[in-house]
Amino acid sequence: MPRNAGLFYTMKATRYIQPAGFIALFILFLASCKPAGPKIVGRWRLEEIMLEGTKITGHELNYPVYTFDEEGKYSILAAGVEESGTWSKEKNTVSLKQTSPKQEEILLRVDSLSEEVFVYTITNKDVPLQFTLHRAENPEEEKD
Repeated sequence: MPRNAGLFYTMKATRYIQPAGFIALFILFLASCKPAGPKIVGRWRLEEIMLEGTKITGHELNYPVYTFDEEGKYSILAAGVEESGTWSKEKNTVSLKQTSPKQEEILLRVDSLSEEVFVYTITNKDVPLQFTLHRAENPEEEKD
């Protein structure tokens, strides 16, 4: 065996070990990443709306249900009427774009979002309305 043969085999093995080591480190990095906080994806039930100090309960509105899916689609079912469209979230703003009839965009300012509670504010003609939603994973949780 030539004198440099060991070095040749070492260099050849290093070519394969380095990418394998990089891949292993990358997999460990991905596995250690924690989610970036609670997700809006899922089913939510309206609990209350605050309008200039007046509380409107979800019960009074028959507990509308909001659904946000992973593909960026949403629906809101309220008193048998469904609104649907697409949604996106950037920082503390959620954008809802209706698919019909007006195709308007509604911006929700996210006041707080946890695994169980989602609070947002919209402003209508300079009047803020604050909505409080609770997670409703099961259809039987949607109504009391």
